[in-house]
Amino acid sequence: MGALRLARSIALFAALVGPAHAQLQLLPAEQAFRIQSRQIDPSTVVFNFSMQPGFVLHHDRFKFVGTDIERVELPTPESRFDRVLGKTVLFYGGSVSAKVLIRQTSIPSTLVVTAQGCAQDIGVCYPPISAEYRISAARN
Repeated sequence: MGALRLARSIALFAALVGPAHAQLQLLPAEQAFRIQSRQIDPSTVVFNFSMQPGFVLHHDRFKFVGTDIERVELPTPESRFDRVLGKTVLFYGGSVSAKVLIRQTSIPSTLVVTAQGCAQDIGVCYPPISAEYRISAARN
């Protein structure tokens, strides 16, 4: 689905939801969820996720892909009963950092992270968002 089509769908949904949820404005995904990444040492890349108030990232919707990943460390998520899904969900609000531990290699590689977030109080979920980080080859 193209970005313009998605924006129109979100706008239409917001108009239908009405004044009961007027305090939360649906934003384009790149404004609701921001991802920054940096390599803090030769074997660690950190992805920082920042969410606007009222927006969350679901813990079980994170995915990290890369041939050199040894382990991913995420903090303990919050939990809340989601009335739309009818079950308790684990999520992160505000901000969260994921530490990706990688093996050093002699060739460049790429890490890709995918996450999915929602406008929590309205019950609207966004399509998954992704970011990638290019890892330089280890120097001998």
